[in-house]
Amino acid sequence: MQFAINQVGPARVIWAALCAGVGKLFRRRGVFYEMVGQEIAGLDGFYDHEFSEYGEFGIRIPEDPSGVCDAVERELGVKMMVVDANDLNVEILGHASSLTQSDEELAALIADNPAGQSRELTPFILIRPLDAEKNAG
Repeated sequence: MQFAINQVGPARVIWAALCAGVGKLFRRRGVFYEMVGQEIAGLDGFYDHEFSEYGEFGIRIPEDPSGVCDAVERELGVKMMVVDANDLNVEILGHASSLTQSDEELAALIADNPAGQSRELTPFILIRPLDAEKNAG
């Protein structure tokens, strides 16, 4: 919460929390994060169940996710996307400009959250066409 307050201010955090409470009455989830913005919603970490050092640190989303993706492709030849995925939602934060699929098509590739949401702790997922398996043998 302190990160959210530092980023968007206490008034906005309190207002978002109140609106989120009202949203819950109507079974609407995610109102708080919609109101405080992607920087807050994308914060990960504070999970010390597997690695104690992560209990005190948050991991922020890249400042320019698409730029990061383009840089990785330039340096490594890997097309990539940066996503905020969990068991509730998949949001494409950025992707390599060489990817021709829409954000909706890219999100559909990981709609089932293949990285998981518990002990998997998988920061990278490799996606390849189904026919690549036939050609790899």
